[in-house]
Amino acid sequence: MLDPLVLVFGGLGLLVASLVIVAINREGAIPPSPYDVPEPKLGLEAAIWSIRHADVQYWDGVAVGERMRAPNLEELARALDRLDLGTFEVKSAKKRHEFTVRNGPFSKAPAVDEPLCYLTRGILAGSCGATLDREVDVVEEACAGTGSPECVFSVEVKEREEPRFTQV
Repeated sequence: MLDPLVLVFGGLGLLVASLVIVAINREGAIPPSPYDVPEPKLGLEAAIWSIRHADVQYWDGVAVGERMRAPNLEELARALDRLDLGTFEVKSAKKRHEFTVRNGPFSKAPAVDEPLCYLTRGILAGSCGATLDREVDVVEEACAGTGSPECVFSVEVKEREEPRFTQV
């Protein structure tokens, strides 16, 4: 036979446990994940130029550029001309190089607030890195899409990291 006290206190314990679980799972008690928030419906133009699209264009460009190894940056500029992304010109220094792109895809587009040449920047990052056999940073200094007469990219060669430990 069941003890009435066990039944009462067991029932109260179950009720309290249930209330605690409900309180914890209540909406707002656990901060929502940013991935759970439904994205607003974007128009086609806004979707095309969204940040995610920019990342995809950049990394696709890096993948293409890594396959474009040239003997030097001048030869690389001539090879890039054939991609139909504009006319490339390079000014080289020891650790910093500057690529100027004339008649690029956005040269006739209406001006916007930020640089648009994510694909070209990625291609330059991949191809300069492959050509120089070093890691590089590419920054778009000026963009025809923002109203500049041409796109200008600076390519900075990163220092090679020295190994922390040497083998004996």
